[in-house]
Amino acid sequence: MLASGLFELRDVVSGSAGGDEGIATVALATVVFFVVGYAAIAWLLRYLATHSVGVFVGYRVLRGAGVLVLVGAGLIARGMVSAAGAFPPGWAPPRR
Repeated sequence: MLASGLFELRDVVSGSAGGDEGIATVALATVVFFVVGYAAIAWLLRYLATHSVGVFVGYRVLRGAGVLVLVGAGLIARGMVSAAGAFPPGWAPPRR
C-alpha cells in the first residue's frame, strides 16, 4: 500500500493525476486513512482473539445459499455476481 501510495503521489504532486486536490489535502487523507485502517485492524485482531468466527461463517453460508437460490430461480445468471456481491456495469436481470 505504501509503495502504491508513493507511486500515485508523484502524479498528484505533478498535477497529472487529473484532480485539483492540493498536497495538504492528500497528506491529510493519507494520515486519516492510515489511522482508521490501523484502528480497524487492531480492533479485528482483538475481537478474533476473544471471539469465535462462527457469526462470520454463518453469514457467509447464508449468503452463499441465497445466491444459489437466486441462480436456481433464474433471477441472476451464474457468474454475474462478483466476489464483492456487486453486479457488473450494464447488467440487468433477465426478463420473463
